[in-house]
Amino acid sequence: MPQPISRSEAKSYSVGAKWVSDHRPECVAAIGLIAISWTRLEDELASMISGILGTFGKRPDNGWSINPNWIISTAMQETETIRARIKVVDAILGKVLETSGLIGEWNILSKRLYKRARDRNIAIHSVWAWSEHLPEFILKIDKSHEISKWNESDFINIYKRIHELEIDIHKFIKGVLEQIYEGIITSYVTK
Repeated sequence: MPQPISRSEAKSYSVGAKWVSDHRPECVAAIGLIAISWTRLEDELASMISGILGTFGKRPDNGWSINPNWIISTAMQETETIRARIKVVDAILGKVLETSGLIGEWNILSKRLYKRARDRNIAIHSVWAWSEHLPEFILKIDKSHEISKWNESDFINIYKRIHELEIDIHKFIKGVLEQIYEGIITSYVTK
C-alpha cells in the first residue's frame, strides 16, 4: 500500500520518466501492465455493449457469434474519458437489464469500474519522481505537493484488481448473452 511521507523524509527528488525508468524500471513495467489491462477492460466493455445491441447467436461449440452494433462501437471509440464510457454502458445496460435479475450484479461491477478507473488514472497520470534517499521506491508528487512512496507491488496490486474485474465483466457478459438467448432479456436487443 502506498505510504504518505513528509518532505523531509524525501529530502530531494528528481521528477520525470527518465529518472523513474532508469532507477525503478520494474515500476514502469508494472504501470505498463495497468495500461494494457485497462485497455483490454475497455475493449471488453465496448464489445459487450455493442454486441448486446447488435445481433448474435450461439455457435455449435457453445461460443457466441456476435455481429456488433457499429453505431455503439463507434460511440464507445469516440468517447474520450473513462467515466463517460462507463456512463454510456451504465445507461444502456440499465434499460437492457430491466427484465433480468442481473441489474444488481451490474451495479456492483459498475462501482468497481469507477474505483479501478481511479486507480488506473493515478498510476498513469500522476507525476512520478525518484529520490536517492529512498532508492527502493518511486515518489508520487500530488498537485498539493504531498508525497507518497510506491513500490512495484503497489502497481502490481492495481493491475491484479483491474485484471480480476476484466474477468468478472467477461463472465457477466456471458450471463447477459445467455439471458438474451433464452428470451429472459428482451428490451432493446435483436437475435
